[in-house]
Amino acid sequence: MAIHSGQIMAIAIFSAVGAWLVVGSLAAEPLEQPIALSEQFPNQLSSVMVRDSQASHISELLELTGTTQANKELALVFEASGRVVSINKTRGQKVSKGEIIAQLDTRDLEAQLASARSTVEARRQDLEATRSLVGRGLQNQTQLASAQAVYDQAVAQRASLEIAISNSKLEAPFDGVLEQLGLELGSFVSAGQQVGKLLNYEPLIIQVEVPEADINRIEIGSSAQVKLLAGGQHFDAMVDFISSSARSSTRTFLVELKNSEPLSLQVSGLTARVNFQLPGVVAHFVSPALLQLTEDGQLAIRVVEEGRVVEHPISIIRTQTDGVWISGLEPQSLIITRGQGFVSPGEQVSLVQE
Repeated sequence: MAIHSGQIMAIAIFSAVGAWLVVGSLAAEPLEQPIALSEQFPNQLSSVMVRDSQASHISELLELTGTTQANKELALVFEASGRVVSINKTRGQKVSKGEIIAQLDTRDLEAQLASARSTVEARRQDLEATRSLVGRGLQNQTQLASAQAVYDQAVAQRASLEIAISNSKLEAPFDGVLEQLGLELGSFVSAGQQVGKLLNYEPLIIQVEVPEADINRIEIGSSAQVKLLAGGQHFDAMVDFISSSARSSTRTFLVELKNSEPLSLQVSGLTARVNFQLPGVVAHFVSPALLQLTEDGQLAIRVVEEGRVVEHPISIIRTQTDGVWISGLEPQSLIITRGQGFVSPGEQVSLVQE
């Protein structure tokens, strides 16, 4: 059978296409090899660098800011009305208990007192005479009772005037410093009118607001180191009072400390740095660069336990220039120092020691 040229051409094209497909399929096979090689190591572990950290027992400091206050503060008032005739002290001076700070005019009261004393003596004599007459049957018990009442009234009037004269003296109720004294010679003051303020600084009080997270760590008798910013004076103090209710605006508790030794400084309102010495804790020393934030915003650090990454929330106990002390880990922990950002909690990892 004869073959036409057109048929020869078709056979040639078909053969070329088939050969191209065969060669193409053979050439494509090596391209699949890299995928096959990676699938041969599906369990290859990520590597992290770790440090075997041993915790240390350190003392913990709670650093807060407070202010100095007087131990006692009292508004000074006269208990009687009158005109000021003497002023023995000036504002800012120290006074001792019982010292007379100022005096009101008592001339009229003293004249009344002299008359009252004479009246008491006269009424006493009348009472004695009445008793004698009753004893002889010349007067009755009703008359004796009346004489007794008149005498008692005279005695009460004398006592009232003596108290009024005593109240005309402005006397220091305790040792202290006159913070205020608003008196002028010849001025008139009324009973109960405040004329000054007396402060006592022995001992000096330091008031500090303690956050609610720390209030259970402080108790009556806890010690603290205090530093005054003005002058840099240091001294020891002891907790004397802890408020049982928090301030609604700040959720802090008022704590008062008293200095343990006498101080020459007697000033209210000074800023004070208060360092509470708390019971020791077990802590690890790490670089702050190793700390991370959890999804809920809490500080954490990643360690390796039984070959897997574990993320532990931590608390910073103390900061230093070269690192921080943290709590929240086991006493001996494998802390991840490199690669923690490329692994996830629960992931199994291979370890490289520092």
